[in-house]
Amino acid sequence: MKLNFLSLLIILVLISCDSSDGDELAPVIFSPSGIEHFDINNRGNASDIRLFFEFSQSIQHVREFRIILVPEGKQPEVSISSFLSASSQVQIVPAQQGEIKLTLNASLKDLDGNNISDGTAYAVAVASIHKTSEEDSKFLISNQSVTLTPTELKDLYISNSRGNSVVVIDEVTGELIGNFISPGIGGLGNTQELIINEAGNFLVTGVDNTAVKLYDGTTGAFIRDFTSGYVLGAPTKTSIGPDNLLYVSQWTNNINNVARFNYETGAFVDEYITGVDRAMGHAWDSDGNYYLALFGTPSVVKYDSQGNEVAKIGEGLLQGPVNVWVDESRNGLFVVDWSVGQVKEFDLTTGSFKANLVTGMQRVEGFLFGRDNALYLCDWQNNSVNEYDLTSGASRRVMQFDILNNPNGVIYGPNIDPN
Repeated sequence: MKLNFLSLLIILVLISCDSSDGDELAPVIFSPSGIEHFDINNRGNASDIRLFFEFSQSIQHVREFRIILVPEGKQPEVSISSFLSASSQVQIVPAQQGEIKLTLNASLKDLDGNNISDGTAYAVAVASIHKTSEEDSKFLISNQSVTLTPTELKDLYISNSRGNSVVVIDEVTGELIGNFISPGIGGLGNTQELIINEAGNFLVTGVDNTAVKLYDGTTGAFIRDFTSGYVLGAPTKTSIGPDNLLYVSQWTNNINNVARFNYETGAFVDEYITGVDRAMGHAWDSDGNYYLALFGTPSVVKYDSQGNEVAKIGEGLLQGPVNVWVDESRNGLFVVDWSVGQVKEFDLTTGSFKANLVTGMQRVEGFLFGRDNALYLCDWQNNSVNEYDLTSGASRRVMQFDILNNPNGVIYGPNIDPN
């Protein structure tokens, strides 16, 4: 017996109606990904934790994200039901697509309802909560844990030369904080070097200025011109010497010297080194010998403690030295060469070239020794601050931001939480 077309259609409709009697499947959503967490302060609660995670899929069916702190070892106890009570153990975050960055609430407790405390390791669990079917929510637990440790935290303060400003980057997370000294405030022009004095205020040089400037170490507000009794010609690099004087190099061709000032009052003392071409960074060894990087006649000149020239280092090898430091534990003199984007190591005793510590940068200027054996270097042309391993020179990370405009110096300053 053959079924005609109308009979077949009726049967199909009946089957379709019958199959719809069951529950409809909820749209599938995905768990967050890429969880990173950082210890950013010393308050002894959950607000010490900065959290990054990603959600690249559509949020059409995601109501919100929820976060739980899980004591190390308790990860197997976490299930979707752990996220579904809006209590002090769960932090709710509005659903959004892309990378999410936030600081956890100070009042947030852990999975067991305990206060967050120093010395305890916590994994972070993040869930995508389904809009219509909570049991179809998805979660991810971080692979690593964070242990809150009450250690001193500082941020990276960047001399932003063509930005005429000082910019802050969070050292722990690598996030941009923003301007600390606003562009051009106090007449600052072409920022060169930063020093924090004993009062916690900033001494700042700028090539377009004729004095070292003083700024409030808490607010970044301009206080006054610090140096007096001497008109500087395009001041560049500055250091505090072993004699507790402020050494300032000058770029102007007709003022070829390094001037010294009283570190506490800013009063002019003398012209220490004269007749040098575009002097830049300074360093000292334990015998009191003074090393001066010369950009105009590419070399590092070694002087004895009385200011008498002893030797020239790197002639013919250096092309644009801007910074120098001494590491006697390695018998090394390290020179930052702007022109070739490298850090070169010379034998401290003989002055002979040993090796390149860092290569591959474009225009490198400014350095800082950081925590965990870090070496921070500014890439003037790439508008970035790069982190390397101080021992091996291996690259760790690059922090690049639009606000940076030829960065050329970096120091540690007060810790400021990211927003």
